[in-house]
Amino acid sequence: FYAGLGEAVWTGAKDWGPVFDAAAAAVFAQNDWRALGVYPLLWEAARLDMSARLRGFIEWDMARLRAACIRPRLYEAPLRGAPQEGAPGGVPWKGVADRIDGDNGLIFHIVDYKTKANSRFKNLARLAAAGDLHQLPFYAELAGAALGPGWSFGGAHLLFLEVKEGEQRAALLSAEDWGLS
Repeated sequence: FYAGLGEAVWTGAKDWGPVFDAAAAAVFAQNDWRALGVYPLLWEAARLDMSARLRGFIEWDMARLRAACIRPRLYEAPLRGAPQEGAPGGVPWKGVADRIDGDNGLIFHIVDYKTKANSRFKNLARLAAAGDLHQLPFYAELAGAALGPGWSFGGAHLLFLEVKEGEQRAALLSAEDWGLS
């Protein structure tokens, strides 16, 4: 979806809705009720519910990105490599980052989508420092190389697609927090 947004959408001159409608239609066409083995009416209700939840998330995320002057730079990005010191035991690191965002000042942010928030994500800095959170640190090490020279790590965000009233849509591990790990 984000890859299909032109400059006019980012500046607010054009609505992102038609891009979402086309992307959702393509995905839902590949995965219809027959493939999932549910009744057509149940599938339609689930499709409408999923679309509404995604629209709510995208509206929030677009506002957040625009306000911070940040744009998605890489999507479903395969990352492979090792930290500068070399991988322990020579084992290469690899993974697929949901999204890597960046600003014009060459600061990047790792974005990891989660369906729902849970209490495990309350203090990302503590989890990273304790060695209980591996995915985001690995991606942070590898993303700079994927983006090219000059990029610096600005933080990592878990973005929650489904939230209840009063719940936060994001959990942040800032670059300052990163120094604790």
